[in-house]
Amino acid sequence: LDRLSREPVHIGIFEFELDHFRVSYHYADAPSGSDPISQMVRQNLAHAAKFVKLANRKNNRAGNIGRALKGIVPAFRPAYGYIYRADYQDVGGRRSVLRAWWELDSLDDRGEPIYGTPAWVVKEVFTWIGLEGGTLHRAAMRLNDMGIKTIEGSAWNSSNLQRIVRRRCYTGVHDYNVHTRVPNPNLRITDITAEIKRTRLETKPETEWVQFNVPALIDRDLWQKADHVLTERGRGRGKQGKSIQALLRGRMYCPRCEKPMVVRRAGKTHRSYYHCSAYHRPWAKTPCSYSRFVPGSWDEVVWSDVCAFLRNDRWVEEQLGSVSSQNENLAQLIRLKSFQTSQAEAKIERVRDGFENGIYTIEQARTRVTKLNGDISKLESEIDELRQRGAGSPGASMNLEKLQEELLLIRDRNLSEATFDEKL
Repeated sequence: LDRLSREPVHIGIFEFELDHFRVSYHYADAPSGSDPISQMVRQNLAHAAKFVKLANRKNNRAGNIGRALKGIVPAFRPAYGYIYRADYQDVGGRRSVLRAWWELDSLDDRGEPIYGTPAWVVKEVFTWIGLEGGTLHRAAMRLNDMGIKTIEGSAWNSSNLQRIVRRRCYTGVHDYNVHTRVPNPNLRITDITAEIKRTRLETKPETEWVQFNVPALIDRDLWQKADHVLTERGRGRGKQGKSIQALLRGRMYCPRCEKPMVVRRAGKTHRSYYHCSAYHRPWAKTPCSYSRFVPGSWDEVVWSDVCAFLRNDRWVEEQLGSVSSQNENLAQLIRLKSFQTSQAEAKIERVRDGFENGIYTIEQARTRVTKLNGDISKLESEIDELRQRGAGSPGASMNLEKLQEELLLIRDRNLSEATFDEKL
């Protein structure tokens, strides 16, 4: 059962579809019947399997945190430029870790990184960016021209170099338990029975971070300079380009590779433009050869077309029609409330006649008259409210032609003075 899924809702949906299509199913480790008792037992077993999955994940992380607190580096993949080392001993037939640490990858006799090794690459990248003020793209091209590959054997690009420059472990202290992966709430759940991937990386509170010492490759000042260079150069060119106002972001696609075009800002002119995201990535497996740039002025062209569409008087006429129908409905409600008021007044007269003829006692007549007077007061207050609403509605104090002129002026002013968010 736990190999089918460790999520109880998946088990329930799977069995519901099997019963719907009249497919028989048999479990090797759980009751296979479709009766409520067997279903309840399988759901309990599925919940137990889910608890085991969560406990294993939590215990694994807690064990690594305990190792770091004891000064033992957790057994996970080290950062680029380091090698994981550990000393073990046999205790009762099981191998136990005595000591674990990171050491620099390939040093020469003088203790300096050897040319072309990961540690040498890290030092050179920080020098090119932090001291020389170079770009990630230029650093990636230099490494590729030297024939140096990544740890996976692929070509360098801006993304994997940025992950290196942003890591603070090269200053001698590594932060552990900093991030966690969670499902992305912006993605739709297309298949409820499929596993929801944890694709979003979130930062944990600093109180949960654990630090351990590693050999330093650079000093902290150089790391801060490189981090500052990336931050300043990437200002306005982040993942979503929030500082560049572009109406066509996410709406314009490359005509050749059909990928979304990205927004960039020119160096000195600060003009924005669109270009294919795969054009400036020669290291990619399928780079795009579409080299044309689309100027950011296209945003105004598209917005002018939208304004021409919105300046159609048909929208104003529909608005006027809704206002006119609203006023007619208010008038009908007022007439209905007035008719109900006159009916209540007629009932009061009949109660008085019944009291005089001995049909009602004085207590019965007083109770009925009090109730009817309360209904009349409520109806009169509702009529006053409807009249005030009708007096404040458009078209009540002006004719439709004048109201149409006012609406046209408001429309033109809103279109001409629209902010970027309103245009978007």
